[in-house]
Amino acid sequence: MAQLRNREEAFKKFESLVCSYKGKEDLLYSSNEAKTRLLLIDEILEILGWDKSSFNPETYIPKAGFSDYLLTIDDNPRLVVEAKRIGDTFRTAKSKLLKREYEVRYFKRAFKSSFSDVIEQAKDYCIETKVPFALLTNGAEWVALQLLTLPGVSIDTAKGICFRRSLSSTCFGI
Repeated sequence: MAQLRNREEAFKKFESLVCSYKGKEDLLYSSNEAKTRLLLIDEILEILGWDKSSFNPETYIPKAGFSDYLLTIDDNPRLVVEAKRIGDTFRTAKSKLLKREYEVRYFKRAFKSSFSDVIEQAKDYCIETKVPFALLTNGAEWVALQLLTLPGVSIDTAKGICFRRSLSSTCFGI
């Protein structure tokens, strides 16, 4: 029951965040990546249960560069988050998304090449940190991908989950 209450509480916080931007979509669409992170992504990560002390923004990862976030638990890397500003990268898919789960190769084909570039960037961070999962987001849309796979398994056949409508259609009209 406590877990259910936590989910309900998280959903209420999420709804409150969405409502706080109702009618202020221009503010979000004119925001750069840093402001998008501050206004939306940080808030949603907290709603999902990540404590800000576990955020490691702009973490330098040798051979890969700077990750937007490297989320940790007890100082151990657990999740890579690659952030973009609203309107970037997550342009309408070439074909309509009819379900939530797809293979990584579908995401690469369905979206513009810039999305494939973000997947490759996140994959490099995952490989170097040995963190299997990444979130790619612009604050309104979220794609969770497994970017480290078992030996012999292609990243392109790994599964990913896309969350597009819950935040977008409610407030941002995406």
